[in-house]
Amino acid sequence: MKRLLSVLLSALIAASGAAAQTFVDLEFVKQAIARGASSWDARDEATFAKGNIPGAVNIPYEANWIDPEARNKMRKGLVKDTAGSALTPRDELR
Repeated sequence: MKRLLSVLLSALIAASGAAAQTFVDLEFVKQAIARGASSWDARDEATFAKGNIPGAVNIPYEANWIDPEARNKMRKGLVKDTAGSALTPRDELR
């Protein structure tokens, strides 16, 4: 959870234009959200469901792959390479 919070806070800092900081507390997050900052969580749905920052939007990183099911297909031996886990082209992600 600390790692997730660190990643989300880094994104909030960047979005807010604040000077680089090594640590951001809960109050900073609350203030950023109050100013209209949004937060997203790139973890899988099951992990997100176990706990998240209130108001965070869940966009699993796999959803941005060419084939969102690539990981499962690789585990099952249904594909021979990782081509499906490449990122979807930028124009399509928008």
